[in-house]
Amino acid sequence: MLNKSDIDMRYFILTTSLLVNTLLLASNAADQQVTLNVGSFDSISVPSGALSLTVSTATAGSEPESATTSSSITYLSTTANAKKIVGTVASLPASTTLALQVNPVEGSHGTSAGSVSLSSSAQDLLTAIPQFTLGDSTTSFSFTAPVAAGSFSGANATVTLTIQAN
Repeated sequence: MLNKSDIDMRYFILTTSLLVNTLLLASNAADQQVTLNVGSFDSISVPSGALSLTVSTATAGSEPESATTSSSITYLSTTANAKKIVGTVASLPASTTLALQVNPVEGSHGTSAGSVSLSSSAQDLLTAIPQFTLGDSTTSFSFTAPVAAGSFSGANATVTLTIQAN
């Protein structure tokens, strides 16, 4: 027959055993609520280095032929709204024109506005860029200098491309 101290001891051992097991199990795993967010951002990049355009060919009785060159841009839009790429040029030599055409590599990454003459006012180059797009586009620059522009060298023009709301 068990006496009271034996029962108390068994109760103590059982209670201690349950408490230790509970503590060991509790430290084995834990849940943590984590809130995840992705902010809205848009980015555009061009290859490094300057492009060079030289008007050097003309036919007697006609204006000089335009000089052309190609490059590329990469753009990213993570916002829920459609975007567009606009372009400006800070300054050009008198009587000259610099045009730019942006063509998305994949047709679903925007709609080209065709060849657009740049100015100090923002001109749409690529519109209807869908939300959540990582795109590549080819660019074609065309520089026109009529006879009235005269002869010059070393003129620099900074073209700024901006991704913004459509």
